[in-house]
Amino acid sequence: MVGAAAWCGLLVHGLLLCLLFETVLGRIPRILMIIPLAAYGGYFYLYLQQGKDIDDKAREMQLSNPSAVLRFDPDQYSLVLPASRAENLAQYYDVSVAYEVNANFRPEGYLSYRLIDREQCVRARSLRDGLRGQKISPAAFLVGPVRFDNAFLSEACLLRFPEKPQLQQIVVAQRGDNAVWKHGRAIMEQFFDFSIDGRVFATYRTASVWRLSALPLPLIGCGLSGGSLSSGCSADFHRTYQLIDGTPKNVDRTLHDSPESIVLGLRKFARGDYAQFKGDSRSAAFLEHIAAYSAEQGK
Repeated sequence: MVGAAAWCGLLVHGLLLCLLFETVLGRIPRILMIIPLAAYGGYFYLYLQQGKDIDDKAREMQLSNPSAVLRFDPDQYSLVLPASRAENLAQYYDVSVAYEVNANFRPEGYLSYRLIDREQCVRARSLRDGLRGQKISPAAFLVGPVRFDNAFLSEACLLRFPEKPQLQQIVVAQRGDNAVWKHGRAIMEQFFDFSIDGRVFATYRTASVWRLSALPLPLIGCGLSGGSLSSGCSADFHRTYQLIDGTPKNVDRTLHDSPESIVLGLRKFARGDYAQFKGDSRSAAFLEHIAAYSAEQGK
């Protein structure tokens, strides 16, 4: 809580620097100068080597990752993604609706996410209040704010509601090591498989790493470790979590910067897109479906 692990690291620095200082003054044998020089030299060698590994991995992925494999057509396909990615895609990319599998809500088995305009937001909140009055409001019925550049938007909101996809599904499945809290030393790879009817038509790779800091800071101590919340002791250097850029060179990164966006050609919104944003006409029809939700649940 008070950074004790860093204190231990600073003591290591103090020991090495004092040792170097004493050898320069000749108070102790100069041969001992090898210890601090080897310690700092070894660290910066590891730092530079990790940088080379990161650059090599970035070039490898940029050459192998696919782009614009299938242009997404909302009239032909329904897009099903992992939970957090469905919510993110619906807010910041040009897709009318994104789905996630969620068995907690029956009989649909899915949650849908839609970006809707201000007028539709008013209508959605009115419907939500009406369902609450009937004591049958689904826990998944949310009308939430959209945050862009550290500010909440007034022109749009995000609608979440139980809904089963009606069209042929493009399913995005994520695999690999994507645990941010794992302070591993190796590069962690993630894979996004895009499939239709169980057949994978594209796989996009991403990678991340816990990068050594430019200035060495040993961290030595004990405490809760990782997601297991178990106590343990460790010694390592300070690292920061870094994503490795594997975007193909032919991709405009201002418009496409996520696996789904790059593979399916989904454009990323800019701030100006929200200023003139008008919700999809299909969203208006879906809002009327919500009005009949109580009767459908009763059946």
